[in-house]
Amino acid sequence: GMKWELRPEELRELTVCTVETVKMNSGISSSGRSFRGDVVTSGMAVFADIFAEPVHAVRVLGMQKVERVIELVLSLIYACLDKFGNHPFIFSFGFSVLQRLCNVNDCHNLILRFGGIVAVIDGMTANGGNANIQEKGCNILRRLAAYHLEIKLTIVESDGVDAVLNNMMTHSANEAVIREACSALSVLCVDKQTRTFIIQQGGVLLLENAMEIHIGSNLIQENALDALCLLSSDADSEILLTSNIITSIKDSLDNHIEESNVQRRGLSILRNFSLRDEKIKSSIESSGCLDNC
Repeated sequence: GMKWELRPEELRELTVCTVETVKMNSGISSSGRSFRGDVVTSGMAVFADIFAEPVHAVRVLGMQKVERVIELVLSLIYACLDKFGNHPFIFSFGFSVLQRLCNVNDCHNLILRFGGIVAVIDGMTANGGNANIQEKGCNILRRLAAYHLEIKLTIVESDGVDAVLNNMMTHSANEAVIREACSALSVLCVDKQTRTFIIQQGGVLLLENAMEIHIGSNLIQENALDALCLLSSDADSEILLTSNIITSIKDSLDNHIEESNVQRRGLSILRNFSLRDEKIKSSIESSGCLDNC
């Protein structure tokens, strides 16, 4: 990456110069020029490169400079959403910056403070057809949600679950997007109300579809099974019986015999299912799911 070719003082100078140039051409500075999408896009690309190794960059730059970058990136995402129209590369590079900085605790808190949750969800909604933005958006939401229950609930209340489910419908064949969407969904199944909403919106069927299309992906199987394990406690028995979810779990177990995480998750779900309803238990037994156990 570029930063390894720069001495610390050069990296700091580059960051300050890029911040000033982007602000001058962002249309959000009272002393700057009107919005220039090409300049802003280039600046966002530089920020993404600077933070390719976030821990190193934060250590060299210091939190004050990093805070200026985070605030500027989020301000520009909001500005594009509110008045400058859609600029996919600005969202894509901006999401790259946020995604990388989510790995650093102090930066994680700054992203939240400057409205990162709503910016990411609204950015995803405005770019529903862009797989790159959707993959990064789901990854950011998952990273932000991983720390505290109240953050998870804030994401849910800000329509984050809707954004993830829409992703799974629009980009069902895209392995990278579905991997991140299933992972985000498994983290966001935090309370009964949310799980009920996900089920009502077809979440079980979307997870089933993801598992079938991407049967060869260990991570998608693991993440989808994680989400299903949480949803299974609230899903109506009739939904489980009329869907192909038991078959999907069997296929997952059969295709990932050597993957202990898949086996453990799949068998745990089947056990949960069988304890709920005799019809489901009978369906599991007749499916052959447990033949190799």
